[in-house]
Amino acid sequence: MIRRNLLILLLLAIGPLAQGQVVGDSTRHVRLDDILVVAEPVDMAYDVLREAGRRATGLPSFQCSTAVKSSVGSGRGIQLREALSISFFAAPARYSERIYLADEHSSNGLSDGRSVQLQFSVGRDEGAAPQQTFQALGKHFFESYPDGHLDLYTPSIELPRLMSARIPSPLAADAALQYRAQVVQAQAVDGSVLWTIAIEPRGAAGAGLRGTLVIDDSTYTLVSADVELPAESLVRFRSARVRQTYAEVEGHSIVTSRSFSLLDVEGDTARTEIRHSAYLFNVDFRPRDLGMATVEYTPEAFEADPKVWATARTIALAPGEARHINYQDSLTLYYDSDRYKDSVDAVYNKFHWWEPLVAGVGYRSTRKGYSWFVLPIVAQMRFFGVGGYRHNLGGNFSRTFSTQKRLEVDGNLDYGIVNQDVRGDLTATYLYNPRRFASLRLSLGDNYDFVNTYEPILGTFARGNYVRKTFFEGSHRIELANGLYLRSSFDFSRRQAITDLKLEDWSNELFGELNEPTPFRTYTIALVGVDLSYTPGQRYVLKGPRKIALGSDWPTFTFQARQGIPGLLGGMVNFTSLRLNARDVRQSRFWGTTNWNAGAGTFLAKELDSIRFIEHRFFRGSDQLLLSNPTTSLQALDSTYHTARPWVEAYFIHHFDRSLLDRVPLVRALHLVPAVGGGMLYVAEANVFHAEVYGGLELPFRLWDQRVRVGAYRVWTDQGNPQIPGFRLKFGMDFYDSYRGRWNY
Repeated sequence: MIRRNLLILLLLAIGPLAQGQVVGDSTRHVRLDDILVVAEPVDMAYDVLREAGRRATGLPSFQCSTAVKSSVGSGRGIQLREALSISFFAAPARYSERIYLADEHSSNGLSDGRSVQLQFSVGRDEGAAPQQTFQALGKHFFESYPDGHLDLYTPSIELPRLMSARIPSPLAADAALQYRAQVVQAQAVDGSVLWTIAIEPRGAAGAGLRGTLVIDDSTYTLVSADVELPAESLVRFRSARVRQTYAEVEGHSIVTSRSFSLLDVEGDTARTEIRHSAYLFNVDFRPRDLGMATVEYTPEAFEADPKVWATARTIALAPGEARHINYQDSLTLYYDSDRYKDSVDAVYNKFHWWEPLVAGVGYRSTRKGYSWFVLPIVAQMRFFGVGGYRHNLGGNFSRTFSTQKRLEVDGNLDYGIVNQDVRGDLTATYLYNPRRFASLRLSLGDNYDFVNTYEPILGTFARGNYVRKTFFEGSHRIELANGLYLRSSFDFSRRQAITDLKLEDWSNELFGELNEPTPFRTYTIALVGVDLSYTPGQRYVLKGPRKIALGSDWPTFTFQARQGIPGLLGGMVNFTSLRLNARDVRQSRFWGTTNWNAGAGTFLAKELDSIRFIEHRFFRGSDQLLLSNPTTSLQALDSTYHTARPWVEAYFIHHFDRSLLDRVPLVRALHLVPAVGGGMLYVAEANVFHAEVYGGLELPFRLWDQRVRVGAYRVWTDQGNPQIPGFRLKFGMDFYDSYRGRWNY
């Protein structure tokens, strides 16, 4: 403090001299650099940063008004989003955004093209919680207060919609180890000094902020910040520059404005401006003020008249943005007209000779909300069908109502050339309450179905994993309360072995002994089931009639029960299966992210041996070299196991955000992330107890507009090194979800 006071006095004393003013009878000119900077600029920079971090106190609960304007591109190709909201904030995990005005001005009209997307996926049985497709905000990233909350006062900075990793703060206690800092300007103002300090990460490839901070040493609070986020951590952008201004309100240092200048991977520039005002501190939030809805759009949010926006808008539009809005508003009237919709539909519905071959045949009516589509011939040909070539006639019909209720019907009818057999299925799904995920699903058919949908890759498609299933089944799902989902189901089906089928020669050569169908006596099953899933404190987004679940800081607990009913519609099985499961994602500010999943279950019956193997609980054998999902499978399990008796399983994987590798000069340039994991399985029937651990290094990088990480891992088991070399070394790949702000595992 003595050194600081002496420097302040020196600044005040030499002020007139530096301007060439008269002292006594002469005029003197003094070089400031010689007097101010050479003293101890680097030491002072760390002293100021350390003191600012030491005096920092977390904000109490507050609410404020938030205005945002986000623009991408230029001219008629611009994408502009505006919103006005009230932000409620009590803690990093307790916040809510109530958006009362929102507008998204896009140049994109209705599509008049047609495309076909072919995909095939298998997975475990559908659970109680819905599997949602998250819809991001296009190239915009800001939707609620935490999305742009660059909090320099916390030890670790996270902006999950922009960065895939946390970075250290320059105000943290260990900032001297993470950053280089230097005073570039010291300005005396009203008896205090405004320190402008340049910061950059240690090492050419250090993960941290780069730019300048301005700190007032009378209170050691931030005045402004102008920093660049580390490019190696950005999710969808090549570069990101953030400017923030601060003010002191009721003794608290708060952000009044934020500005994000972004460059995306396609070369488009984006700018997001945010204004916070009307702060109220120590607010006693009511439950409805700070519920689990992290973002809630009021019913009239998108219905505001342009005159209302002209009055309410707090961030001025640039001339080009204003012209775009006027142009877009005039187009909106045209896009909403029946004439325009019919004209676009007419283009889509027009028949072209090549469509049945490669694009498919479709028809839609935008005004009535329905469409149908038939697969093209290239998608109808199934060269690798069960029993040889099969030709499939498939298509779908959908109807979306004005209330966002939706009816979907999917059907397939295929014929096997070799075995001269006809198979097919028909499924109807009706979403009748989008806000509560309430849906009804009915399905019937006669198909070749998987015995186990979670086999290793070769085992999944080998003919030994198929049975013939003639079925009528259905399910109903609804969210009873926030985070509490109930799914009830029934399954009436006839199971038959495919030992009488003629199998294709190539499948025998490819799959070997796995291709041999399992013989069993044909039987009929009548099965009812109940699935309960509960995620305490589930957060979500409400946008019109839609609800988007985002997860929680609590684990998700699942209970699953199945009961066979003998005699009902010819049912021949009588057993009860029970399963309990818990899973969670835990994030630490310093150590990283942990994903874990654990479960146990059993079957109940008078004769457990009478339960057909198809109804057993299956455990996936490991793939060679490939790291399968580490939260649902083991990496060195020698084969697939199944059981009708008690079992226990557990899995985890942890990714370190910080490690000793950050201190190795050459290695840290690669930005490698250490990871450790493991799992165990106990199957009483087979007297199997398997435990394993693994460790490896992961390399995050950008792949087009996605953040990806690849990793190499070494596996150890409780019985020493696995006998199969392909189980010792594993390679994996994972993708970052920018909307939820986390990796898949």
